[in-house]
Amino acid sequence: MPKFFILVIDVNRFRNYDEYKNDMMHLVNMVRSSQLAEGFKEILLPGEIEEREAEKRLRDGIPLAVATWDELLKLAQELNIEPLSERGVP
Repeated sequence: MPKFFILVIDVNRFRNYDEYKNDMMHLVNMVRSSQLAEGFKEILLPGEIEEREAEKRLRDGIPLAVATWDELLKLAQELNIEPLSERGVP
């Protein structure tokens, strides 16, 4: 069974939120301006890969294995449902 812990902090209880935001942007800029490790083209922050993938999938659709697509088409036929095209339109 997965276990996790979530901590939520109201920054305003400790300091001014705008100052906090400015400090975080300074930290982000400092990290991004660091020297790249050999073999890398850019420095990514947590969540950036996932954000890019979400944008790509919204734009281009979610990739499916051919076998999965064939299963869905077969199931649609069995249930007399008009299947979607590869772009999501009947």
